[in-house]
Amino acid sequence: MLDKIGVVIFDDEDAHASGWAALPQGESFRIGTTADLSDAGRGLSSDFVWVTNLDDTALFRAGLGNHTRFRSRSFLHEKLHDLGARLGVPEDDPRAMAEVMATVVYRVLLMGNQLVGLEKVPQRSLSEGLRRHLWPEFNPVVDDEVQRALQDATTWFQTCESYNRMRRAQFGAVMFPQASYSAAILSEIRVPSPDWSQVRTAQLPDSPEKVNGWAKEMPFPLLARVRISDFDPDVYPLINYGGGFGATDQRVWLSLPELVWMSEVSAVTVLEAFVSREWLPIPMVDDLLDNLGGGEDIYNLSVSASLFLHNAWLSLGLQWHRPGPSQAGSINPITPFLRAMDRHQCFYKAAELACDGVVVRGYGMGRFIVSLPSTAEMSELVTQIAYPHNLIPPYTGITEEQERRATHKMPAQPEWLTATQRLFAAPEV
Repeated sequence: MLDKIGVVIFDDEDAHASGWAALPQGESFRIGTTADLSDAGRGLSSDFVWVTNLDDTALFRAGLGNHTRFRSRSFLHEKLHDLGARLGVPEDDPRAMAEVMATVVYRVLLMGNQLVGLEKVPQRSLSEGLRRHLWPEFNPVVDDEVQRALQDATTWFQTCESYNRMRRAQFGAVMFPQASYSAAILSEIRVPSPDWSQVRTAQLPDSPEKVNGWAKEMPFPLLARVRISDFDPDVYPLINYGGGFGATDQRVWLSLPELVWMSEVSAVTVLEAFVSREWLPIPMVDDLLDNLGGGEDIYNLSVSASLFLHNAWLSLGLQWHRPGPSQAGSINPITPFLRAMDRHQCFYKAAELACDGVVVRGYGMGRFIVSLPSTAEMSELVTQIAYPHNLIPPYTGITEEQERRATHKMPAQPEWLTATQRLFAAPEV
């Protein structure tokens, strides 16, 4: 089934009729309607799956949502045109976009087959399919108090407080090398046991000065309700506590990784806490890492491998409920821990960027949104930000001369590579 995959770039996303379609490593061809995607003369039939340039809303409006044959433009998490721009595909060339993206989608799925035995094109999105494949258990049911704490402790992406006075600034994105970063996250994540209990008041740290040591010595998954004061003013704009995209709007609960982090840059008072009985491994993830064989630096050179591993770690934070009434109280307990690890790691690189005068507007998922003056060439994103900080830029048409000037600024060692292991080594279970 993985070889029966293609990409369709419709001329009009509302009409979703005519457009350009392509199969992996093949030339694009013109279609007049979606019926042409079953043309036996081209070797096509109803068992082919097509990734489109339609978003989820347009897909459902067209009657193609939850379809066995069609997927949205965010099937690989990164939108097709954003990915195409990163690879240097002209946005106004739908033929080239279809051809390049068809090969990329196929190779990402092929990587999934080679690393974890993925045999079918996942429904809806790759990350949702990997959630079921890598960790097939449904989300456990927990007490209401724990569920609310898990939700409140979750922040997906951190926006920064900005004192940038640049008018008409343009935004750009740079990111960690995806394969190495994803492997680092995957190597540390474990599942909190569904058996949670409240920590007795006498066992909580009785002063902010004791919180950091208490948290670092905690061998089990922990959620803490906190009151925070006295932030380090040098880093507060990057942390911007209470800002960002999260599951709730309170932000009074922290997962263990974020508690360690916050207690290093502020005064944290722990008001109450829940602790899980143990960390549980994820066998399929361990198998995936074994199959990588420590070669993630090489996989950084592969767009398809990088995209697959990026989707793999993101998938573990997704929800998957049991059908029916039993889903009440069901929640993914990994999510706040996974997202806190990601944002903590990104924070250190964001601080490094800020120290060099880069205006960081947000970070998360191994990616950083930065702003440049409207007069700046986007190639400056490469030469002044990406290369010197060992980050991956988007495609900007950089010249050989610009690359030569920037390369000498690159760090000798990618220190970020082992930071996740150093900061959040998972305890033995």
